[in-house]
Amino acid sequence: MNDDRMVSVPTHSPLAVRTGVLTKFHPGTQTLEAGFRITPQFRPLPVDVVSEKDVPVLLRDGVMIHVDVVRPVGTEPVPVIVTWSPYGKGQGASPA
Repeated sequence: MNDDRMVSVPTHSPLAVRTGVLTKFHPGTQTLEAGFRITPQFRPLPVDVVSEKDVPVLLRDGVMIHVDVVRPVGTEPVPVIVTWSPYGKGQGASPA
């Protein structure tokens, strides 16, 4: 049996052209106006949205995760759509 331990290391960071505003850890809130493109290959946003990046969420088992929340501007209740990816928040959303 081999005792060597394997470590996975990314060969490079995702290109900015593929991730756009879906960058590395950078908490904050910004308003993205209608027509804005998250990345060049995505369609323009049809309405103004608020983007809250890296919002801390404490899970019931005590683990803290950081999520991105994108919602329409305003206070009207809207349905929630949850996406989950083993590839991270930014890279998992961009085409490989």
